[in-house]
Amino acid sequence: VHASRGTSFVAPSFNQLYFPRFGNPLLQPEEGRNTDFGVTYTRGEHELKLVRFDNRIRGFMTNTTLPVNIPRVRIDGWTLGYEGRVDALQLRASLQSLDPRNEVNGNRLPRRAKQQATLGADWRVGAWGFGATVLHVGSRFDDTANTQPLAAYTTADVHADWQFARDWSLQAQLTNLTDKGYETAYGYNQPGRGLQLTLRWSPK
Repeated sequence: VHASRGTSFVAPSFNQLYFPRFGNPLLQPEEGRNTDFGVTYTRGEHELKLVRFDNRIRGFMTNTTLPVNIPRVRIDGWTLGYEGRVDALQLRASLQSLDPRNEVNGNRLPRRAKQQATLGADWRVGAWGFGATVLHVGSRFDDTANTQPLAAYTTADVHADWQFARDWSLQAQLTNLTDKGYETAYGYNQPGRGLQLTLRWSPK
């Protein structure tokens, strides 16, 4: 069983203040009080963790195109996570449910989903390794007024790597496997399916 309580202070960055057409020189720092408590259960190669969190922030800085301060914000919810191993198969999963809201008018905070989930697996045999990750992000709003919706999306990535020498490895990664079209900010389409090849030298 674990619990923590702390305070936070975040100053605006130079770009948030002064970047042409996107900065706000009137932006003020944000201050928060953060509380969480949870339980962790471990058995053999498996670990399950449940955390309840409650963050209250004054002067919350939005991550919108033109950042502004929101006087009072509360972000509370739950996170459920799992990590485990079955023989050579490494597994991981997480589920987050939260309520990110403007306490002044009840609107949801911009670009914050109420649900997010990930699933992942990695398998290694000899010099070869294979893995996959699936990410789901729920629907969001792009603006503080909650008038511009952003659709939910799910993406999948896969990778394979080969340790062909003591200090050398080659990795291939296929991102956005299903070529899903989605936006993390309104008007900014994210990359479609992509292939990355990496040659790595790590002297031992």
